[in-house]
Amino acid sequence: MKGVPGKWGGCVEELLTAYCFGDVYTRNGLDLRMKELLGYCILTTLEADSQLKTHFSGNMKAGNSPEKLAAAVVQTLPYIGFPAAIKSLQIIKQETVNSSADDLVRLSLITVDSRQLEAYKALLKEEIEASMQLEPGVLVLYAVFDQQVPNKVTILEIYTDRSAYEKHLQTPHFQKYKQGTKGMVQDLKLIDTTPLIPGLKIK
Repeated sequence: MKGVPGKWGGCVEELLTAYCFGDVYTRNGLDLRMKELLGYCILTTLEADSQLKTHFSGNMKAGNSPEKLAAAVVQTLPYIGFPAAIKSLQIIKQETVNSSADDLVRLSLITVDSRQLEAYKALLKEEIEASMQLEPGVLVLYAVFDQQVPNKVTILEIYTDRSAYEKHLQTPHFQKYKQGTKGMVQDLKLIDTTPLIPGLKIK
């Protein structure tokens, strides 16, 4: 009988995986963001601390922000009570700090051929908008042009981690930008940085 608990524990884990992620998660009707958001709120009511940490990560990968996750928990407050909600919000705060420590923050310093500046701006705008909309791992892409030397652009780039950055480089919209601007960019410098206050949110 000594080995029975472990045996049954394995069976339960297999059933959980097959049912939740095989049968339920593959159903139509809700997108992945909503499924993860609902899952987090339900686990909040159960005060399932360890699962909340895992599902926080799942929400971030699905494209939900910590702010949206916290707002959803607050929305459930009248039904679940303060203790469960406070515990869940504390986990969101702590996991946000932990995940922010992995952020990749970089500056791109670019000199563009002045004769092709407007065409470059159009391609860059399209690439930034697509990246921010489609890639949860891209947190910030903020481009500014020097007022004194208009063909010099600085882009602040923040990614959730290096893996998100590597995935970004393979996306169709980035490849379109890269190929389209190949003859426009005269100089490119990439500067990896260390944030003074890691995890500080841009309002």
